[in-house]
Amino acid sequence: MPFIAKSGKEIEVKCLYKDNFTVMGMAGEGPMQNPSSWIKPLWELAAANKFAEIDALLLKNPEGKPLFWGAMAAATQLKEGFAYLAGGEVAANAKAPIGWEKWQIPAQSYVVAAATMDDLAEVCWQLPAVLKDEIVGPLHEFYPNPDNPNIIDVYIPIAKGKLKCKACEMEMLKPEDFGTEANGLPSRTYCRYCRKD
Repeated sequence: MPFIAKSGKEIEVKCLYKDNFTVMGMAGEGPMQNPSSWIKPLWELAAANKFAEIDALLLKNPEGKPLFWGAMAAATQLKEGFAYLAGGEVAANAKAPIGWEKWQIPAQSYVVAAATMDDLAEVCWQLPAVLKDEIVGPLHEFYPNPDNPNIIDVYIPIAKGKLKCKACEMEMLKPEDFGTEANGLPSRTYCRYCRKD
């Protein structure tokens, strides 16, 4: 399903279920306003040696490239801020070297929006406003092409109970559970048993 941003740009949005995963990287906390002022230095710190210190721990895609994530969490010390981890996906049992932090991200259903750096702020603010009470936690950024950090998939966690088939009320937790619309896109409204093409 496409999402039309206020700028008029059509942004592709899909629903999917992702199993729990682990991210290791450099963490920090900062204000909601102007997040790039404190998030960019975290990435620069983590990439100073191209993640050389944890490269052997990083999980890779089929092309051998690391799976980079910008994971977010509620801030512990700031009212109007959040915590951010600039890092890469690792095995759950990986041990973080001194100076690196490891976060466990629980299994979750997500709405995923394909964004670029130019429309990232718009997606991060406008799409959650559309989803409203479906959101159950902080969003995450995934970089599907590590060689091009301008391409970002924004993962917005949504309540599992909200993803139920409108016809039979089957809970839809993974891509295989979704029905298919006539245009071939997955249906967020009906399950695979109630809607096919």
